[in-house]
Amino acid sequence: MTKVMIDVPDNLHRLVKTIATSQGETMKHFVLRAMENLAKQEAKIKNDNSIHELIGEDEADNFLKPYLSTLVAKITNGEEKVMSSESFFKELAKS
Repeated sequence: MTKVMIDVPDNLHRLVKTIATSQGETMKHFVLRAMENLAKQEAKIKNDNSIHELIGEDEADNFLKPYLSTLVAKITNGEEKVMSSESFFKELAKS
């Protein structure tokens, strides 16, 4: 397993921790599951489970930046809410 260190805004960290805790899981498990779900949504998977096409890091950043900016703004404005991972990814897909 590879360790990855990222800087996360405090408000986003609290939101993720709140969501994970509300679902009875650790932040680590929640983030790994979220990353896996996002990767599966973004990758083209053939029937034999081999990855047909992966997005690059820049594409992933460009995909996530608008959603995360909106999310951070909501947190900053006190509009944060606890949501299921399913709702989280539905909102992510809208952006």
